[in-house]
Amino acid sequence: MGDRVNVAFRTDSDSYVHVWLYSHSCGHEMPAMLLAAMKTRAAQSRLNDASYLCRILLDRLITNHTEETGYGISTSIGDNEYPVIEVDIPAEMIRVRPFDFGEAWEVKWVEPPLFQQSFAEFIKRDSFDWD
Repeated sequence: MGDRVNVAFRTDSDSYVHVWLYSHSCGHEMPAMLLAAMKTRAAQSRLNDASYLCRILLDRLITNHTEETGYGISTSIGDNEYPVIEVDIPAEMIRVRPFDFGEAWEVKWVEPPLFQQSFAEFIKRDSFDWD
């Protein structure tokens, strides 16, 4: 049994391909973990640099670097129990998105997002959770 969640990182404004972070057991905590990661000096200094910001956030969100299980990084969504948190770096937006699976398990976003906020506004938040 787990607490599975996925975070989707969009790094290219010309593509809807995402880098996906899968966590087997941090689902409930992931929104707060993302907010804490976005508030770091390193992340804030790279908000306009997709490759660096993606790496910085992945590094902060993966809490156990020594185990062989617990997290995965892919170009497709992993097993999931929550809406997807999307970090759209070119648009500088954080979204919480419901989704359906299309053909061949590709993700089809359900509009509108459950939550949407610019990086600038998101970083000002005191907390972020699923409620």
